[in-house]
Amino acid sequence: MFREFFERIVELCVEAGLVWGKELYFDATKVDANASLDSIAPRFYVEEHLDELFTEDELPNPNQEDSIATGDGGGDRPVGDFYELPSADDKVLVAENAAKDDWISRNGRQRREQKGVWYQRKADFLASKTDPDSSPMKRRNSKGSHLGYYTHYVVDGKSRIILNALVTPFEVTENQPMLDLLWRTSFRWKIGPRQVTGDTAYGTTENIAAVEQAGIRAYVPLTGAGKARPYFSKEEFTYDPEQRTSTSVRRAKS
Repeated sequence: MFREFFERIVELCVEAGLVWGKELYFDATKVDANASLDSIAPRFYVEEHLDELFTEDELPNPNQEDSIATGDGGGDRPVGDFYELPSADDKVLVAENAAKDDWISRNGRQRREQKGVWYQRKADFLASKTDPDSSPMKRRNSKGSHLGYYTHYVVDGKSRIILNALVTPFEVTENQPMLDLLWRTSFRWKIGPRQVTGDTAYGTTENIAAVEQAGIRAYVPLTGAGKARPYFSKEEFTYDPEQRTSTSVRRAKS
């Protein structure tokens, strides 16, 4: 419901010609959760507790004889008509769509399956009883931690209008949902961005390669391996104490 409300506002901006769409900026903001660390408990206990509190509402039986007035002069229609969606009847297509899993379709929810013996996140095993979607994050300018989220967003480079937003648990870093947000934004608003800009947090090889392969300029600095430096570090020099000179390792190899 909130996403539909948000996208309707963006749609009005697009219709008014306020969205340029040629340059997109990516960023994320920390958001505090209204929950205490004292509410944290083992995740399996929290999920079991929530399953007992909330159950899915049953939809009306399509075969029942009740009807609803359409209000368009067409008389009453059976209730089942409002819950019966069209189907492609294509088993291959249905299977492919069911297998698709991205940050947008999950509404920012983290995949909690265990990654392996050597990789374990605290948020995969612990959860807040009052706000189970949040996760622990470090406090600003202080020691300790509290519960919170990351709000990821895509901004139009000209009008500064936010075109897409996604709320995730705090442990979901900025670079993870970047590509899903980019494809969703481009498809939803029918725009063809020429460049995207983000800070160092977005500079993974996977993100930059995917953006460049799509014909979009990635103004994102690389992190870690492959990061270009305009100068030689001290590790790349050898010092000769007798001559009191230094020689660049790169220059010597060349």
